[in-house]
Amino acid sequence: RPPSRIHLGPRSDPTPGDTPLVVLKHSRARITEAFRALRTNIDFLVPPEKQLTILVTSGIAGEGKSFCSLNLASIYSVCEKKTIIVRCDMHKAFSIDSLGIPNTIGLSNYLSGQVKELSDIIRRTDYSNLDVLVSGPVPPKPAELLAGERFKSLLQELKIRYDVIILDSSPIGLTNETLYLTRMVDFSIYILRYNYSNKGFIDDINGLREKKKIKNLYALINDIPDKDLHYG
Repeated sequence: RPPSRIHLGPRSDPTPGDTPLVVLKHSRARITEAFRALRTNIDFLVPPEKQLTILVTSGIAGEGKSFCSLNLASIYSVCEKKTIIVRCDMHKAFSIDSLGIPNTIGLSNYLSGQVKELSDIIRRTDYSNLDVLVSGPVPPKPAELLAGERFKSLLQELKIRYDVIILDSSPIGLTNETLYLTRMVDFSIYILRYNYSNKGFIDDINGLREKKKIKNLYALINDIPDKDLHYG
């Protein structure tokens, strides 16, 4: 059975290419409308009044996972949902330059016990209802930290504080811990990039659903050019 899917595109609007903050900077762009449509589709999966935790992953790097995580979180924040992005990929140290948030301290510091208070690692942005928890410095064993009780407690606390949590994970095709995280969320979105992702990834997604029993897994096709968008 093919995975449930949503087409997200195009990313070739006149100005959104200047910044990954498309939803927040270009509210009338077609890509922003695509994220609104994505939010509407999600409302059919999880009632809008329910606390929502979503995992966003991909097969490999470069498919637009963090771009989609950022803008999906943004579309909820502009709808008055208190939202946080949690960068769970601790294999690489990334700042969120578009939001002006450095990666000096974050999730790895908290999970390793270097930071005791959750509030010390949550960063507020300049945008209403949008907070960020960056990954922090690269730890020796990222998978073990995410599988520990401290991460479970962190996620439970965030579910109390936030209406929407977006877990921006490492690519599921490259690391082991993302598979574990899929069991801690309402559903997972697997990003595929048009004319970039290997077609065999569709089989991988079906394998995750059927063999690994990940039921709430959906594919999202990103970066579709105008000429390849068709109705019907």
